[in-house]
Amino acid sequence: MCPDPWRHDARSYYREVSMALTKSLRERLRDDCAVDLETGCAV
Repeated sequence: MCPDPWRHDARSYYREVSMALTKSLRERLRDDCAVDLETGCAV
């Protein structure tokens, strides 16, 4: 369930979501989801 295009789409999507969150939440999300974003797989 991790198509190749997902990794590229995730970057723009994650950036949009990050901008909508508060700084503290954004930092926490980045730490929690770093590995998943690198592998290109959703949690």
